[in-house]
Amino acid sequence: NYVSALEMGLKRIDTQTSSLIRRDKDVSTCMLEFGLGCDALCHIDDEINGVIGEGDDTTSSTGIGQTFRQMGKTADEISKLSYEYYEKELSCFREPLRDHLKMIHAVKIALQKRHNRRVTYSTCINAVESKKASVHKYKITPGKEGKSVDAAASLARAEATLIVAKQNYEECSQRALREVDRFRRENASYMYATMLEFAKVQKEHHDKMNNAWGALVPQLEGLDASDSGLRGKSFVEASAAASKNDSNVGREVEAVTTDVQNMTMPSYPPPPEPTSNGMESSVLNEAVRYRTVDPLPTEE
Repeated sequence: NYVSALEMGLKRIDTQTSSLIRRDKDVSTCMLEFGLGCDALCHIDDEINGVIGEGDDTTSSTGIGQTFRQMGKTADEISKLSYEYYEKELSCFREPLRDHLKMIHAVKIALQKRHNRRVTYSTCINAVESKKASVHKYKITPGKEGKSVDAAASLARAEATLIVAKQNYEECSQRALREVDRFRRENASYMYATMLEFAKVQKEHHDKMNNAWGALVPQLEGLDASDSGLRGKSFVEASAAASKNDSNVGREVEAVTTDVQNMTMPSYPPPPEPTSNGMESSVLNEAVRYRTVDPLPTEE
């Protein structure tokens, strides 16, 4: 019962640990993508405000550009920390936990062998008792004294088998019980060390995460979010100015806008009318309705 309950509990922990590890790996991937998105927004802000090619000079960006830049750097750092944490969880917790489960499985195999030896021993005891009864029956039954000799020989062989089965059972039982006792002592020490290491890894990781976010907050609080870099212009005016200055962003926006304005909507013929095929046409007309295709108005 102890071994079975221990195995059940560790399997539950292993299942939840696998979910946690997958989550931490996903966090690492998502934060990396998040950082790339912030970097892209920072570069867009730099291009709009005419600081193209000065991405490394953080003092030339606007408040929102600096925000995206600092957030992207922190996201990259968080992604790296999350991946390192994911690897530590694998090596420091999940793998030792799987080793514990393997040890428990070995103990269960040893206990099963002990049980098989006990079943064999019990079978031999029943066989000896049955043969003793047969020998006694033949001895007290007139005319069957000859069979009692054969029954006595069979009883002697059964008793010899019983002695061997008893020795095997006692030897296996003593060894299995010693291994179980040793397993309980060592398993307690191993599990304690594993849980302690897991707690230390958790503390170390979250301290690093808190330090990373804690260093970002003062930097963002020191920025001027009202500094848009547009110098009193609207976004449309800034975009037009950027396009006039051969900005990559302006050219791309203008090209996409022109393509959308010149795009013609396709006109497809209506689908064919379904045949009845053994069904009443009224039922089909009730089930599926087709509309006539009206010409789309021309865009101005």
